[in-house]
Amino acid sequence: MHLSEAQLQRDGFCHLPGALSPQAINQLLAQREAMQAYMQRKQAQTETLWFLHREIPALQEIFTHPTLLARLARHVGRRSSQIQLLGTTLYCKTPGCNGTAWHQDGRFIPSDSLQAFTLWVPLHPIDGDNAPLVFFAGTQRFCLIDQPLASDRWPDGVDPHTTAVVAAPLALGDATLHQLWTLHGSLAMAAPSERQALIVNYLTAPLVLNPIARAGGGAMAPLINQVRQWNLDTLQRNAD
Repeated sequence: MHLSEAQLQRDGFCHLPGALSPQAINQLLAQREAMQAYMQRKQAQTETLWFLHREIPALQEIFTHPTLLARLARHVGRRSSQIQLLGTTLYCKTPGCNGTAWHQDGRFIPSDSLQAFTLWVPLHPIDGDNAPLVFFAGTQRFCLIDQPLASDRWPDGVDPHTTAVVAAPLALGDATLHQLWTLHGSLAMAAPSERQALIVNYLTAPLVLNPIARAGGGAMAPLINQVRQWNLDTLQRNAD
């Protein structure tokens, strides 16, 4: 399967070519310095879920633009009015760094009824060298026992016949969309310069937090629970 053939409801992810207009791309790139300053502050505070759009109005404008919301709504099967921007987080990959471990986003938010999806927006063209995402088709239909899992090998618990799709190439302005339980990660960084991307989280129903929903069993349960606690604290501090 090529990325262009993926369907969100069937496969758990899809490609959004030209998700951002040329004007939106210019707006976004103009905010790099402000986003990096925000990132430095939040990393020092041990926060893994950020709200860049609340401090940088241009991001709020870009990611709630009616044209983009209408496009997202068609993919997720909701009305534009049902889609709420939750978080905007900047991820950076430096030359030589490892890939992002295979994981499902839903594992890290302490909620029993989380209805959300993620837009991944790179700030550079993406090829096979600068840590492209990899999605495992159909994995949104089940939960894995033990994760995150190292991205340099096939993930335990996933049928070897599952289709793994590398999300590359992507042009500047392209994005990918994936469901909450779609297993994904990224390849190692082989490019000589930094790769930056925005993780944009949207809700399709009100967020109801459950601080006692804890993962049990498996070697990674303590890490999952730690990140859940960080995210719980962050969401409670930033509640509207």
